[in-house]
Amino acid sequence: MKFVFFFPLTNANNGHKVSPPLSVLACAAPLMRDGIDVVVVDARIEPDYERMVLEAMADADLLGVSSMTGYQIADGLKVSAAVKAKFPDKPVVWGGYHPSLLAGQTVNDPNIDIVARGQGEVTCLELARWLKGEMALEEINGLTFKRDGEIVNNPERAVTDINEFPAMPYDLIDLEKYLEFNRRHHNDNRRAINYVSSFGCPHACGFCSNPEAYGRKWKGLAAERVVAEVTGLVERYNLERVYFDD
Repeated sequence: MKFVFFFPLTNANNGHKVSPPLSVLACAAPLMRDGIDVVVVDARIEPDYERMVLEAMADADLLGVSSMTGYQIADGLKVSAAVKAKFPDKPVVWGGYHPSLLAGQTVNDPNIDIVARGQGEVTCLELARWLKGEMALEEINGLTFKRDGEIVNNPERAVTDINEFPAMPYDLIDLEKYLEFNRRHHNDNRRAINYVSSFGCPHACGFCSNPEAYGRKWKGLAAERVVAEVTGLVERYNLERVYFDD
C-alpha cells in the first residue's frame, strides 16, 4: 500500500522561510511503522510538484492534502483536480486546520472525497484499513465524507497521546533543499531544523484557530524523548539551531 502526501504552496511567490512539512510527516510516521509506503511532495521546494504528484499517484492508493486557510487552498484544489481527472477512483483526502474547521464546505468540492478532522495519525491508519476492506468509513471517527450525494459527519476523534507515535520521519524529505532555500532567499547560512514537542494548546487566544480546531487540548512528548530526538537530529544533520514550533 502507498500513500502520497501533498503540501501546497503557502503563498503566490513562495518567498517565506520554508520549514519541513511537519503536518504530513506526523501522519506518515505511523503509516511507515505499519509497512505502508509514503511519498511526500512539497510544492514550496519542488518546482514541478504537480507532475511529481501525478507520477507518484500512478501506483498509490490515496492522496492526502494538508491545508491551512489561505493560499494553500487554491494550490491544493488545483492538484486535487489534476489527480481526480487522471485517477477518478482514487480517494483524495484533505486534512489540516482549514478542513478541520470547515469540513462540510471542503468536502463539498467535487475533487475532494474525504476530510480528516483534527489529529490525523490514527485516522490515516484507519483509512488504510478501509482501503484494505477491514473497516467502513462510518467506523472512522473524525471523518467527513460524501455518501450518495449527502455529507456525512462521523463523531469527533479523541486526542491520542503523541508519545504513542513514532518520531517524525525527516528522512522522507531532502532536508538539504530546505536549508538551501533558506540560504538563497533569506541569507540565513545557519543549519537549522523545525521540531515539534507537543500537540495542541491549552489557551483560548481569540486570534488563533487552535482552540476551535482542537478544543484547547494539549499533549506533550516526554522530556527524555525530546532530548533524545533533538540530539539525534543535531548529530544526523550537523545542525546549528533547532526551532521549536510548539
